[in-house]
Amino acid sequence: MSAKPNMLATNVPTPVWRDIDRTEHWIMQEDRAHRILCVRRTSAPIASFATVERDMRMLAVHGATIQRDHWCLLIDMREAPLRTDPEFENHIRPFQMKLTVGFKRTASIVRTAVGKLQIARSQRESKSTVAGVFFTEPEAI
Repeated sequence: MSAKPNMLATNVPTPVWRDIDRTEHWIMQEDRAHRILCVRRTSAPIASFATVERDMRMLAVHGATIQRDHWCLLIDMREAPLRTDPEFENHIRPFQMKLTVGFKRTASIVRTAVGKLQIARSQRESKSTVAGVFFTEPEAI
């Protein structure tokens, strides 16, 4: 596999993450010095669409407090349980689009090749602008 350039920022040492907010399903962090916003999915399964909507509102509120075109977004999905049912994917698609729009660069981190394929398919279907999908944080940054 050929090496991809880092997608978020150049010459960034290990980020210094500061927790901003969290729910049972998401942890939101930032590295203000390097203008990287990180949303990390926890391993807790999502039981209802109402939970998805509540969590996405929280992420959107914090995402609205920064000037997105000057920030990069890192989405860490490594702990997320695999879920591919069409009803769930159709429900979360509008939230995914709102979460990623406007950032200078966006990258995702996944645990498996199947996760990478799922993100790539989701990007095609939602016309998302995620720049790259990686297996580790240093690759993405």
